[in-house]
Amino acid sequence: MKTRWLMAAVAAGLALAGGRARALESGIPVEERLNERLSAVAQGGNETAYHYQATLGDPAAGLESVQWIKGGPVNMAAGRGKMMYVIDFWGIDCAPCVAEIPLLTALQKKYAGQVTLAGVTADMPEEVQAFVEKMGDEMDYAVGVDPSGKTGKGYQGAYGILPIPSAFVVDRSGAVVWAGYGSDATALEAVIDQVLAGKYDLAAAQKQAQAEKRLEQYADLQDEASQTDLQAIRVQPGANSGVVDPQQEQAAEKLRAQAAQVGDAIMADAAGDAGLLNALAWFILNTNWIQHRDVALGLKAAQAAKDASGGNEPVFLDTYALGLFYSGQVNAAIQAEQEAVNRELYKKPYETMAATLKKYQAKAAAASVAPGGVTP
Repeated sequence: MKTRWLMAAVAAGLALAGGRARALESGIPVEERLNERLSAVAQGGNETAYHYQATLGDPAAGLESVQWIKGGPVNMAAGRGKMMYVIDFWGIDCAPCVAEIPLLTALQKKYAGQVTLAGVTADMPEEVQAFVEKMGDEMDYAVGVDPSGKTGKGYQGAYGILPIPSAFVVDRSGAVVWAGYGSDATALEAVIDQVLAGKYDLAAAQKQAQAEKRLEQYADLQDEASQTDLQAIRVQPGANSGVVDPQQEQAAEKLRAQAAQVGDAIMADAAGDAGLLNALAWFILNTNWIQHRDVALGLKAAQAAKDASGGNEPVFLDTYALGLFYSGQVNAAIQAEQEAVNRELYKKPYETMAATLKKYQAKAAAASVAPGGVTP
């Protein structure tokens, strides 16, 4: 199924973090990686990103199909046991890719003799040649083109990371130990330092990657369930309008049950990871097209995210407040949102949270004079 809708809610929720949410030990904040990955799912037509087969720790694909423009060839087999590698996928017309080039050059100089950095692009060889010559010493690492797409398939396709810039870190044993998006050279440097020092936690990275993959699966199942819900109602003229198709209704229930199982697995995989837990909670609580919102799971994930972050991060308090609101606990939601507003230092998210607080307060005020109490 084409997941054309997928990023609308998640991106909004992650954007509130503004890079201030707790970063993973592996470097790139999970919010940024997940944002990009879900974008890939949304653009992927019938090929959803969570269907990729490779996992962190698998042997790295070779670079034999790359036509080297500068600094090559890069022979990872010859360097096994001695050299680490960073494979960076980029493009001439990709502004973030071009912006990161001087930073990557600095990394290559810093880790000379320990790490080989290779930039690989699908652009035309003659265009890359002219670009590399223009950049000169600012682009001082190996650069090659991948005309057949084989190298891209072995990395981006295998790990489900399609947008650029994206990077893959290969340790001295020849295994891919980190894969991610973005142009955060500082985060990439942190990964390299950890791997070189023997302090990189591959098991933790694998667990986080699995949780991200499952979140994509959860979102896709919810989409399919919601589409099936809509198909269950047969819109017909006259008296038969709105008749529910029991088979379609049962199919939707089955999909929701599957999503619930995946949700429980995400909670287990993401235990202690505030970013992933918040992404799950925000998707559940802020995605308007979900026909049957699992509010209990959303609140549970939001509270776990808040607790994992120490209880003081505005973005996680904001999500937690939304979970309380949808659970009918409006006064508690007001309390949590007020705390988020009090702690928020950035203008745009502050204004958003302040508006949300007013919404909750208005709901509570209306409920105080209306029979039946508060109903979100």
